[in-house]
Amino acid sequence: MPSVPGAITGAPSQKYSGIIDLRFLQVLIAQLAALEPGPWIPLVLTENLEFNPTGWEPASRIEMGNIVRLRGLIKVKAGKVLVPGATMFTLPAGQRPSKTAGVVAQQVLLGASEYVQFETSGEVKTGKELIAEQQLWLDGLTFSIT
Repeated sequence: MPSVPGAITGAPSQKYSGIIDLRFLQVLIAQLAALEPGPWIPLVLTENLEFNPTGWEPASRIEMGNIVRLRGLIKVKAGKVLVPGATMFTLPAGQRPSKTAGVVAQQVLLGASEYVQFETSGEVKTGKELIAEQQLWLDGLTFSIT
């Protein structure tokens, strides 16, 4: 069967019309649009934490349709302590995991790792004690909401 320049063909006996091509492209465009990162939503920190302005303001967003990405640098306020399991902040609705998830973050001053747990309620908790002035990078922490 001779080839027609610019024609899209499937099985040898089947040719696709421009209408089907347009519908396919519309679906593809919609799927690609869903992969665009959402806007950054600021995180509201608990009373024992504050934003460290040398890093990004703490925020989260949806990427790739179901991945939550965090950014920011937070620190424990002077004279305060976070005990293991303490809530650091709560994720916005729509950015909460369907099952509890955990990741490892990097502490700034001590260079140690810190376990961070994401609850289905949206609460984000520390795994270890954090003392006054300790800082925690949120940059690059990700988890799936599905």
